[in-house]
Amino acid sequence: MIGNLTAKPLGIEFRTRHLYKDPIVVVVKKGHPLVNKPELTWTDLSEFPMVLPPEFATTRNVIEEFLLFNQVNLSRRYVESLSTLTNIGVLQETESIGFLSSQVAEYFKKVNLVDILPLTMKNIYIDIGLVWYAERNLTPSQLNIISMLEETVYLNNLK
Repeated sequence: MIGNLTAKPLGIEFRTRHLYKDPIVVVVKKGHPLVNKPELTWTDLSEFPMVLPPEFATTRNVIEEFLLFNQVNLSRRYVESLSTLTNIGVLQETESIGFLSSQVAEYFKKVNLVDILPLTMKNIYIDIGLVWYAERNLTPSQLNIISMLEETVYLNNLK
């Protein structure tokens, strides 16, 4: 599987390989009032509801702590969701603020569903990697795919 790696170990029955870190970015629907706000600051987010990961999600605490450190008032209403499509739907129907991985956000920006706000969440990211059963020997094809993925990540980091 290629996907998000959790901070917690998965167990001895699994093997993992880290590929890259995908930064979290702040997203809003197209035409949101904050998109063209001159000199946008973190505290400007306090005026809007948010779509946050649930409390059990690995990114929830770091996002919340980062926002509180930057004096964002979290007392306004918010929705908790891990579903990217649900999050995009909530953003489309409200003036909420959401948090997505950079690559996912870039895709939804490309299809004109979101804008990415020019605010940087330093050191907040999702680890992307591979997971497989330890008891299974990887086939030559699987090893080739892993090698290609690692090479692609390496080349993209050179850009």
